[in-house]
Amino acid sequence: MVGYFDKKKKHVKRNFKKYGNDKNVNVKTGRFNYSKSNTKNYPNRIGLEANPNVLHTSKDVPTDASDERLDNESLKYFTRVFERVKSGFDNEDEKKLFVENVSKQTEGKEVPLSRSKLGSFCMEMLLNLGCSEEVLTRFMEAFGSDLRLVCTHHFASHVVQSLVIAGVQHLQKFHHESEESESTVNNEPTAEEDKRGIIINWIVKFSKFCLNNMDEFIKDVYACHILRTLLQAVAGYQVPENIITSYKHGKKKKFFKHTLKGIALNSSLLDCSVPQTFLDILTLFAEKVTKQEDLQEWIQCTKASPVLQTLLLVLEKRHMEMCQKLVKAIIKHSFHSIDNEGLPAVITSETGSHVTEILLMVASEKYQKRLWKKYLKGHLVTLTRHFLGNFVAQKLLEFVKNKEQFEEMFDEIIEDLEHMLTCQHTGIIISLAKGCQEHGTRQTQLIVALMNIFHCTGTEENQNYLVPSILHLIKRETYQSEETTEGKPSFSLEINLHGSVLLQKLLKFQKPIKVVNSLLTLKPEKLVSIACDAKGSHVIDEFFKSANVGEKRKARLVQYLKLHLVKLACDKYGSRILDSAWSSICVKTKTVIAQELSVKDSILRNNTFGQYILGNFKLYLFKSNQEEWRENQGTETRKHKFLSCVLEDDGTTAPKKKKFKSEDKAGSEPT
Repeated sequence: MVGYFDKKKKHVKRNFKKYGNDKNVNVKTGRFNYSKSNTKNYPNRIGLEANPNVLHTSKDVPTDASDERLDNESLKYFTRVFERVKSGFDNEDEKKLFVENVSKQTEGKEVPLSRSKLGSFCMEMLLNLGCSEEVLTRFMEAFGSDLRLVCTHHFASHVVQSLVIAGVQHLQKFHHESEESESTVNNEPTAEEDKRGIIINWIVKFSKFCLNNMDEFIKDVYACHILRTLLQAVAGYQVPENIITSYKHGKKKKFFKHTLKGIALNSSLLDCSVPQTFLDILTLFAEKVTKQEDLQEWIQCTKASPVLQTLLLVLEKRHMEMCQKLVKAIIKHSFHSIDNEGLPAVITSETGSHVTEILLMVASEKYQKRLWKKYLKGHLVTLTRHFLGNFVAQKLLEFVKNKEQFEEMFDEIIEDLEHMLTCQHTGIIISLAKGCQEHGTRQTQLIVALMNIFHCTGTEENQNYLVPSILHLIKRETYQSEETTEGKPSFSLEINLHGSVLLQKLLKFQKPIKVVNSLLTLKPEKLVSIACDAKGSHVIDEFFKSANVGEKRKARLVQYLKLHLVKLACDKYGSRILDSAWSSICVKTKTVIAQELSVKDSILRNNTFGQYILGNFKLYLFKSNQEEWRENQGTETRKHKFLSCVLEDDGTTAPKKKKFKSEDKAGSEPT
């Protein structure tokens, strides 16, 4: 080994002598002394000169011949642009002027700038900050000259996504302005209508180009993101971010949000109406996918799978009939292959399971029954134990539309509840509770099963441990062992997120008496620790909100917390609970809270959260005139109950979307 390092040292010395004088090399170590060298191009680690013509970039950003390198002047300019945007703007006029000035500097350079790293980032910011229609149409015209290059380029493709979203947002903005000025009738098209026509025509042209090249784009690491954005744009609906963003794209988005914190960007696509031509394009995409022979390959592809998920979700909002045709095609192409455990292979694969989850969310009752009876019935326990299949089982239980089918699934897996807890597949239990609540069935059986697996059966004392056992997702004996010799519960146990969510679901049951009684037996100190916890506070919040928890029990909980109300009011999460409970308790219980807090109003006045409680509860009025305060609170309670009844009556009726005047009525409404 020593001989090896001696040879290595001689080799390094010999190479360094070629690029510098002997005085620049340390004879003992054989290392090059950069501080003494007059050479500009220092030799690298293996003794070779660094090539100034090689672009050195990070491994995360690939380089190719289509990359553009900014000259020094442009590099300095766009660096200043980026820093200026980071610093924020004092008002909208300043931002508008800044965007106009930067837009002028990009004229004629749209594509080259978008193909450079810094230029691409600045172009995205320019489009997201709300550029004018002239700039938008100029970008569209420039990008239209070589759509394939910009769609598959690792920098320019991000600008294309922002361009599509900005185009739809400008159409919506124009639509709102035209509605406000619809009293003025003019048969001749205005300049704004001409710009609107240009934007619509470009998006339609671009959509057809992507449709014709879908076989290539859906498997391209950059173009597949454009397809996802385009499908949302032509549908006028934004799907959840965890569907449309990949890991690396998510990292960029987080950086974008952190860097530009406090600056309002127009990068999101809202749920809005779109022209009928866009919906026709969406139908063409769905028809192409439905007729695709290698659809199973797309489902198993990491790049194509999110595109299919996006398509399913936007079709559910805009074209339910076409959505069900696509569901049928996916079932036909991907569910025939069975793995060794007797489950469809698509469910137990990493990419296929994601598509299956979305499939179960959007499928009609007819196709849900078909999937259950033909492929999943009798295999549900195996599915819940699978490390990927259990997520599919959660969606199956959560979105099932038929009550009888849910009861069949419940009866099949209820005996395996303890194994789910052991495997930490607690999401299955939450989905079961949600299904029991929505269908109004099997609620008592679930509570009894939970009491059995947490060993909270038998005596009343054992039953009182139900809430803390579920909250921490530990068995009764384990929780009891954490108690101190004085009998006070240990607060060092961390509240489990799934345990908190499960308790919230149980409190919504028709008869949550076991859960309520267990919660009311907790010591006040334990209740305060739950109320002041980020995850546990939602349990206390749901206790007060639940219509199935009696007014007397809510008043009893307030009495238990009476000596700790000031601490709750001065806590971030505790104050939120008090504010939420205020609208769901009677005036008598409100008076108890107001009396306790008004005595120590000086403490509340010096606390950020306490100041909010002080004003919202009108404690100043309570101290000066209690009769007027009671009348005021009684009026507010009646108003709140009236509004709640109105919202419950109208909850099934969705608000109608605004429609384009020039489009057909049926085409602009979601199906």
